[in-house]
Amino acid sequence: MRNTAYIALSLAILVWLLLYNDYRYGRFTPPLDSTAIGSREAASTSPVRFRPQYPAVLLFILDGATRDALHDPSLCPEITSRWSRFGLRYDDARAMLPSVSAPNYFSILSGAPPSLHGIVNNESRSRSDRHAPTVFQSIRDAGLDSGVVGFDWYKELFGGVTDYTPAECCEKDDPAEVAGAVSAMIRHAYLPFFTVAHFLSPDNAAHATGSNKSERYLGSIKTIDGLLGGIFRLLDRAYPGALVIIASDHGMNVDGNHGGLDEASMRVPLYLLAPSLPHANVSRTVYHAAIAPTVAAVAGASLPALAAVSPLVEALDDRGTESSIRERILAAFRFMHPIIPAPKFAAPEDQGRRDARLTAAIIGRPERVKETLLLYQRLGFSLALLFLAAMAMRRRPPGTITVLLVNGIAVASAGVAMRVVTSAHVHAAAVSLFAVGIFIAAGLCVALLRRSPLYLHLRTPGAIFELFSLLLLETAIIAACFLPLFTFAPDENIFGVRFFALALWSPAIILLVIKLATAFESRGFLLAGAATMPPSGGGNDRPA
Repeated sequence: MRNTAYIALSLAILVWLLLYNDYRYGRFTPPLDSTAIGSREAASTSPVRFRPQYPAVLLFILDGATRDALHDPSLCPEITSRWSRFGLRYDDARAMLPSVSAPNYFSILSGAPPSLHGIVNNESRSRSDRHAPTVFQSIRDAGLDSGVVGFDWYKELFGGVTDYTPAECCEKDDPAEVAGAVSAMIRHAYLPFFTVAHFLSPDNAAHATGSNKSERYLGSIKTIDGLLGGIFRLLDRAYPGALVIIASDHGMNVDGNHGGLDEASMRVPLYLLAPSLPHANVSRTVYHAAIAPTVAAVAGASLPALAAVSPLVEALDDRGTESSIRERILAAFRFMHPIIPAPKFAAPEDQGRRDARLTAAIIGRPERVKETLLLYQRLGFSLALLFLAAMAMRRRPPGTITVLLVNGIAVASAGVAMRVVTSAHVHAAAVSLFAVGIFIAAGLCVALLRRSPLYLHLRTPGAIFELFSLLLLETAIIAACFLPLFTFAPDENIFGVRFFALALWSPAIILLVIKLATAFESRGFLLAGAATMPPSGGGNDRPA
């Protein structure tokens, strides 16, 4: 009964940890106190209204396009040519974590990180607890219109707040269809003030070929560049002075994957092209989530209520930026006091520096809360681990501590390694190394236990179940030292948590190897005993 209770408790802890931390389950707790943040109107009211700075704004999102690809003149001659005449290119633009599509679509169009807007994975697109207003609502409140051309995820995310034109149905890439829909709007003069057009083909090509350098991947970007060239020429005739924004939702790794913390996944291209803007490279670090507040600002609209980043000031005239929204967001975080004090800002601080610090504080707040709670959690579970070790030493046969030590080292090593498993290809290598390591550790455990009382004890009925309950309890305690019991959103290190989840099989693997070893040795003893026994009836064969 006691062993069953240990196993039930351990499984409950492990399931809870994975539900809260694994990206695939998509659990989300709004981190802001709604009473503290106030109403949307109070949070987003702008003291001064401006006329739209541009006759139209177009945002082209090239799904999974890398910064290097869009900066290559041989691949993107149309984009490069337009930028060489006028416009801004941001050399260190960043995606939001996790670096997957749906969370970043919503970040680009709301200005909020996934830890605020609640779209924390690709499967949570229609979640009922999404509460971050988007730039579409700001545009509508300012009396302007907007629209989206893209595949069906955009209808799920934004269909209720903007006009939706379907394209690339069923996630099958057709860049000509997207470009054709935008071109028709321009030709027939019904282009909304703000239009979003999404091209799916680069992402599909990278996943299909397993590379961000394949002919299909690079060809898809070159095709889109040619289509954009035609749209540029139409714009110059019908909407001279329009602002064109070109970006991607995330980068792409050498193996055609994304989702990690690595530079290839996080760095994205970002162009702002308009005749009124100077030709320039901007070297400062920005987030592509700044697109939403920038569009709202140039439209003369209020910024989205949960915009965690400031507008791109290089694209604005004299209307400046607004920091009161971010100050209100920061003050509304749960667990602000007394666990984690609010960051302190110098009174005479430069506005640009203050904006950068506010943005970093908001984006990093959930992670800081998690790490602080995890610190207290580690203190409590470390005491539990000491109690488990004392119990094993007092009431179990010699050798139990050896098995616990091997299992503990394996699980703790996976917990430490979790933070360096930051991409799909690193994850694959780490899983292979861990699989080899855990079987070597299990073999070492068998060698150390061969002459111990525990080795003989494990041949008795129920002994394996008893040891398994201890190992599983130890695994749950160690796991709780690396994964918090509560988070606002899943761990942003998708591949690290996925790797650590596999390491939780360590007790089962170690016990399986030990059980097989004891079973084979038992069979060996039986066979040896049978070989030394005299043949049956041998005493009756004497000659008469």
